[in-house]
Amino acid sequence: LQELQGYDWIVKSVLGGSYHSPQELEAIDVVLTTPEKLLSLLYSMDLSQFSVIVVDEIHLLGEQKRGAYLECTLMEIQHRYPKIRLVGLSATIPNTQELADWLQATALQYGQEHRATTLELKVFNVEENKNKLAKVVKGYQIAKKFLPEQVLIFTTSRAQVQYYATKIHEWLERDVNEEKVPLQYDYRRLTELSTHEVAFYHAGLTEKDKQAVVKNFLDNNIKILVSTSSLAWGVNLPAKAVIIMDIDYTNPLTGKEPMSSADILQMLGRAGRPQYHTKGYGYILTNEKQRQRLEIMLEGKAPVVSSIHEYLPELVLHHMALKKDQIMTREELMEFFDNSFLISSRFISKEELEEELEKTISGLKMFKMIAELGEQLLYKIVQ
Repeated sequence: LQELQGYDWIVKSVLGGSYHSPQELEAIDVVLTTPEKLLSLLYSMDLSQFSVIVVDEIHLLGEQKRGAYLECTLMEIQHRYPKIRLVGLSATIPNTQELADWLQATALQYGQEHRATTLELKVFNVEENKNKLAKVVKGYQIAKKFLPEQVLIFTTSRAQVQYYATKIHEWLERDVNEEKVPLQYDYRRLTELSTHEVAFYHAGLTEKDKQAVVKNFLDNNIKILVSTSSLAWGVNLPAKAVIIMDIDYTNPLTGKEPMSSADILQMLGRAGRPQYHTKGYGYILTNEKQRQRLEIMLEGKAPVVSSIHEYLPELVLHHMALKKDQIMTREELMEFFDNSFLISSRFISKEELEEELEKTISGLKMFKMIAELGEQLLYKIVQ
């Protein structure tokens, strides 16, 4: 955001939870936003003022529900604003040409030789023992060999963040005699850990402590920082090495789920920065079953696959609600979804998708979300 504001442009970050009037948005030259917020902007403003939309991490298309919504958003933009140029960026898409064909774009591919800092990646099979110490021990061994360079360690919960930081500090006390003058934080535990240049970061810290941790890391007063993935997306911190200790998180509704490839790549992307290092190192500690999947993903061999057909009811309603009169024919609806990446990549046939759409229409009619008026379908908001 700061770099873009250096040009003679009006630049604004537009994120979920923030409100901007259509008049305010129309005066902006560059908007930085998320895929979800972009979909909501389609309801509230005319995007024809924009000439280019850049989708970073476009491999998110393969991320189940989030990917399906992104795919539908791009379909809406192609449908409503055919003059807008779409640019997709990704480091891990093997089926680049398939995606380019769908976007009616030119596929440009670059190898590691174009990366300013080379990145060495390794996935370790670490089976947990009963005391849950195997991962912490391995993570500590890797981190220690990089000292006094800086290391970022990522895990998936606040409890694990503090547990890992505490164990690492405990072992550094045993292995390293010299103690540093403690740094001052509101949270006493952070102050205690700072004697061996260890810290942690998560959303539960006060804003003052979060800012202090970031500043101390940038000032090289923290050598090992343990964090949740929020740090990878929110703060630009360079490190010599990144260690991902856990890739499963607990969803309160569905139980254990694997972390998305986008999150994993974002975290690994923190390893090695041109102004600091000539080479970065990334490590993932996991079990054998996950190791094979991760290696395929990191090598860019896992193709992006559409999952739009798994979320048809809500996406059909989105598409109908975006139409001003909220009325369309079956043919219009079929034609819209025929232009999906799902069909373009031949994952399923047009006939199969149209069959699924017919089932979706029947279900939405049954729940009185849409009505049928002769040859037309009418979108209804249920009060």
